[in-house]
Amino acid sequence: MNEWGQHATAIGLMTIYFSHLDHAIADVIGAMLGDQSAAESRTKTMTFGKRLETMRQLADEKMSSDLCQQLNQIADEAEVLSGCRNDIVHALWWLDPMDRHSPVSSRRINPMKGQDLPPEHPTPSAQDIEALAVSMSECADDFYELLDRYEGRR
Repeated sequence: MNEWGQHATAIGLMTIYFSHLDHAIADVIGAMLGDQSAAESRTKTMTFGKRLETMRQLADEKMSSDLCQQLNQIADEAEVLSGCRNDIVHALWWLDPMDRHSPVSSRRINPMKGQDLPPEHPTPSAQDIEALAVSMSECADDFYELLDRYEGRR
């Protein structure tokens, strides 16, 4: 597989694992509400950041301080991972004009948030993107472990 194909595969994997992370957050919200279908209807139109905020607010009300602190640490990691994912998924991608097989990217600029031109940065390698994907899966697993403790299964 050429370098472009490796990047496309890694981005696909990252997309799948980000969805897993997003579902883990919805499951935690559902457990705290005591109704998974209510959680799904309440959160289905929310952005990822709003879901995290909702989960944190519910944890303040429903979880012990120890579990709430752990949830906030995992949520902090999820927030960072989401930002990294957004930089990759919403980047401007093109093929290197010199060899037509190597992907090059430039981070997007969000003028609505008043962001200036981003500093120069290298295109992430397929291996970097795969490592990010694995971190997303591990973060989701951390939410599920916390959920098990919240529900008394551990």
